[in-house]
Amino acid sequence: MQNTPVRLVQYVGNEQENNFKFAWTKAIDVDMATVVSEHDYTQKCSPRMAPAVLQDQGYEFLGEADIDNRIMYYVDHNIVNSVSGSLFTNSVYLLTKQQCQCSCPSTSY
Repeated sequence: MQNTPVRLVQYVGNEQENNFKFAWTKAIDVDMATVVSEHDYTQKCSPRMAPAVLQDQGYEFLGEADIDNRIMYYVDHNIVNSVSGSLFTNSVYLLTKQQCQCSCPSTSY
């Protein structure tokens, strides 16, 4: 992970203007179509990577998840760790894009 580029997600505008918001959703409850993810289209078999948070024993670890293979990677004390299986399903939260129940501004044509 040493040569992995850092990606930032910036929310421009507000929920009413965009009609969506970002939310952390537990992996077991997530609709994969709503996960904010990135895919390297220059590589044929590149996985979709998404921001992820692991909640474990009172701690939270920010990392990224390979959502196709359901594996999360994070760094703790300079060591790269991975989470998969039931720990991924029950303790990892993925960043999702959720539609708001906002009233949309009327548009006249």
